[in-house]
Amino acid sequence: MNVPFVIVKGKARLGYLVHKKQAAVLALTQVEKVDEDKLAALKDVALLNFNNTIERKTGGGKLSKKSIARVVKRKRAAINAIKA
Repeated sequence: MNVPFVIVKGKARLGYLVHKKQAAVLALTQVEKVDEDKLAALKDVALLNFNNTIERKTGGGKLSKKSIARVVKRKRAAINAIKA
């Protein structure tokens, strides 16, 4: 549908815009004439940085120590099951 969106770090930052403590989602339905240029610039940035990115990167692909230990434990269990 090509709706521009922006990911904001933290619900408190969105809440600051609408004078609330926190806000999960913010949708603009009406804009004053004086702010249309700013909204157009924001839309261009949103489309460039969020919508049109082919590759989405989340996380770092790094496992924590606890997760690494769990993987090692499973591998050892699998090897022991094959040997037995």
